[in-house]
Amino acid sequence: MAHGNPAGNGWALGVGAKRKLAWVTGGVHLTSKVSLGSNVWTLLTVTWDNQKVRIYRNGVLAKSVNRNGAAPASSSHALVLGGNGAGAFSGNFNGRLDEVAVYSQVLAAARVEAHFQAAHVPANTAPPTITGSLTVGSTLTAHPGTWSDAANATRAYQWQRCDADGEDCGHRRRDRHDLRADGRRRLHDAPGPPRR
Repeated sequence: MAHGNPAGNGWALGVGAKRKLAWVTGGVHLTSKVSLGSNVWTLLTVTWDNQKVRIYRNGVLAKSVNRNGAAPASSSHALVLGGNGAGAFSGNFNGRLDEVAVYSQVLAAARVEAHFQAAHVPANTAPPTITGSLTVGSTLTAHPGTWSDAANATRAYQWQRCDADGEDCGHRRRDRHDLRADGRRRLHDAPGPPRR
């Protein structure tokens, strides 16, 4: 998504290096450690001011990134959804967008949460769990936990194999994962909200 020229006085939001969300203005890329799940709807809200870019995922602040300078004030007023963020990213967005809104003021955290609650997106009321032994050759199994507003929904799990820093995560879509010797890598279970 882009508004104006992100290399100049516009901005762009997209998926950058290591599949993490990035925000670009004035040609400067601000990369977060926030990733979006595959095959699951996510309410993404991004706000910025002269000092910070805040990324909210499903109504909760996921990451705040420091920035300096005035907020972008694109003079072209061209808003582009999808694509490569007006050239700010190397590839085109691969996904779906729905109910996009742009505000002239920074939304407060309480208002971001209120938008999420009004959308009635299923949320965890009891967290998912993982069982099994953390040894090579063992199998880990994910259990869904309990979700609100999820009577007719299916659940999707995304095992994420990451490097030792929790970065460069790749997705695997199963509710089981067999452990193997793969060096210094972490394994996370990142279940998304149920899909409708």
